[in-house]
Amino acid sequence: MSGMARRLAELRSGLRRAWRFAAEDVWDLDVGSVEGARGLGVRVVRVISLVFRGFKADECPIHAAALTFNTLMAIVPVLALSLALARGLGNEDIAQDRIRGLVSDWTARFEQARGEVVDVAPDSTGDAEAGPFAVAPAAEDETRSLAGEIDHLVEAGFEKVENISFAALGGVGLGVLIWMVVAVLGQIEGSFNRVWGITHGRALWRKFTDYLSVLFILPFLILLASSLPVVDFATRFLDDGAANLVRTFLGSGFLKNLMVVLMSTLTFGFIIMFMPNTRVRLWPGLSGGLISALLFIAWMLACAKLQVGAARYGRIYGSFATVPILLAWVYVSWEIVLFGAEVAFAVQHCGTYRMERSARSASLQSRAMLALSLVVEAARTMHRKEASPFDVESYAHEHRVPVRFVNVVVGELSKAGIMGELSDAQGCYVLRHAPTDLSVKDVMDAIMQHGSAPEDLGLDALDPAVAELVQQADGGLETSVGHVQIQDLVAPA
Repeated sequence: MSGMARRLAELRSGLRRAWRFAAEDVWDLDVGSVEGARGLGVRVVRVISLVFRGFKADECPIHAAALTFNTLMAIVPVLALSLALARGLGNEDIAQDRIRGLVSDWTARFEQARGEVVDVAPDSTGDAEAGPFAVAPAAEDETRSLAGEIDHLVEAGFEKVENISFAALGGVGLGVLIWMVVAVLGQIEGSFNRVWGITHGRALWRKFTDYLSVLFILPFLILLASSLPVVDFATRFLDDGAANLVRTFLGSGFLKNLMVVLMSTLTFGFIIMFMPNTRVRLWPGLSGGLISALLFIAWMLACAKLQVGAARYGRIYGSFATVPILLAWVYVSWEIVLFGAEVAFAVQHCGTYRMERSARSASLQSRAMLALSLVVEAARTMHRKEASPFDVESYAHEHRVPVRFVNVVVGELSKAGIMGELSDAQGCYVLRHAPTDLSVKDVMDAIMQHGSAPEDLGLDALDPAVAELVQQADGGLETSVGHVQIQDLVAPA
């Protein structure tokens, strides 16, 4: 007994050491000095740690709950605009049939999973062939009912979309519909911006152009995926034997599953790369898309496996049983997408692992130093008259500064009117004033005065001596650096 207790104590001690290494000690290692598989393992552990820390710190579950509401509010307007474009091309039925086919394939899994899921209650009939844990006929009926309700819900959604008459809406109604779509997609963008530390979203004009362009492309992608003669193209120049072999391979279950993973990865990767108001590189975006795709496929399979128990919600909710099921499905799906966004961020900014953890609690002095450095670098770019504008993400990677920290400070400078983002170059900024007209004091004020003013918080009613000391400190800052212009800090190229 003492030996068993000793082994359990050693196991607990080993688990504690492993946890401490993954949470703290892994950040103290010099990755450059660790080679081979160990170095790769350290990087992977760091990425995993950063992903889970970011998922919690960015309040992704709360954002997923908000996005669940936004999704249910936006699904009809988004489908209405997208299918209206397909209707103009004369191929609306193909797009709808494609969506119906995807839903039908998923609900068809209910029948497959029903035979694999057993009832925990013993069989009361005593049928030896049925077994002691057979699925009750009532559960089978509830399963069929749930699948039917999901199919009916999809059909009802298409019916609502088809009943929308743009001619009856008129110009004002159409404008309100488009505004609803843009506003909801803007809320979705805000959740992704939180992951990347972006404090400001797209400009209103960019929201209209970017979002509506995606809605315009969506029907074309559906039609393209539904109409490409892949098999005929692959077998056109082959003999009959090779053509039959290719057809067998292309129709195999392995290839179909591989295509599901590939298309899901591309879909989630596109969402992760498009939605935030920053540039997401291809490899990090696809990495996050792959993780989201695998988790989403696992979630879909889990839904099919758990559908017998979920169907029994009908005993409680009656005809509204699909409502909690739909809410849970959308909520978990958004959590998966945001988790993939955290993966993409961790992979893209793997060079600033340790500093990313401290970026959220940066001091006022740190923000002021970075703000001055950013403004001076932007002025140097203007002074050199370079063809490419000042790219803040490239600056962060070159100087190994946490990109979230850079995004926060750039957002404060933008709100103060010192820097502005170019409309045709995402993530690129220019000074809104000439370096000769911009002083160091202006930049310091933009950082120190960011947020609510003292009078807005009732601080002007405090001890007058304190307010006077603060004014004297501000006057001392004016005396020391007020005469220093940004142009004075720009060294000749």
